[in-house]
Amino acid sequence: MSEGCISKFKRGNKTYYYYSRSYRVKVDPNAEGKTKCSGKSKVLTERYYLGQASDILNRFKDNSKVSQIEKREFGLPLALWNIANEIDLIDIIDRTIPKRNQGLSIGEYIVINAISRVSPTPPSKSDIENWIKKSCLLKVTGKGSLSSQSFWNNFEKVMSEAEIKSQEELDSVKIEKIEEAIWEKLIEKYGFLLDVVLYDTTNFATFIDKFTDSTLPGYGRDKHGMNNKRQVGLSLAVLNNTQIPLFHELYQGSINDVTLFPSAINKLVSRISNLTKDVSKIILV
Repeated sequence: MSEGCISKFKRGNKTYYYYSRSYRVKVDPNAEGKTKCSGKSKVLTERYYLGQASDILNRFKDNSKVSQIEKREFGLPLALWNIANEIDLIDIIDRTIPKRNQGLSIGEYIVINAISRVSPTPPSKSDIENWIKKSCLLKVTGKGSLSSQSFWNNFEKVMSEAEIKSQEELDSVKIEKIEEAIWEKLIEKYGFLLDVVLYDTTNFATFIDKFTDSTLPGYGRDKHGMNNKRQVGLSLAVLNNTQIPLFHELYQGSINDVTLFPSAINKLVSRISNLTKDVSKIILV
């Protein structure tokens, strides 16, 4: 790790001072050792503005006062980032939806966005760049454009708006591949048993205008009594002992449970069969 240095920058008749240091971190925090080929790493650079010479002198003269306190989210975002690396989540997404090797990968964008959604102060897409600057994730993710437009550009590669509008049903093949690959990793790493799986459906009312062109939200019997709103359906299967989702599917709000059930159960049984090759019989209750 570099010890850092103080550099100066002159603008007009004024000179400004900065402290900067560079250090190398492992891309995979679980990779051990510091020798060559012990794991991919990247160089991160920190830069802090110190002020003019008079500002620095004044701080030394009166160091009893705290002029500025920085507060950053640390525990929750870093814990979630470490879990994502532990189950190779970013790599799984990037294998399914590759992009050219420039800036953050699609997997990194998705994981950063997911972590931001469970923050005590979840940001909008347009404010996610300001949010990450207030958390410790900025240091571990490195450089990359975190503007709202960058997020939309990368999410378009997962499922573009044009693809959704051109199809009668939501095509989530990429998402299903990612979900199944995650479960292959979870079973391999933690030995989860898929012996009892609970399945149910629900729906969520939206405030999407009836004239807005979208195939997913539709009118149906809303389970919360908001039948005048366009709704989106969600089917979910979770493990009985952990409540961890094994399978999910978004479906059009106009489709009822009975119509959805045969296709959803077929997909769920296929998922279990793919993950448990040694199981010859499945009992459906």
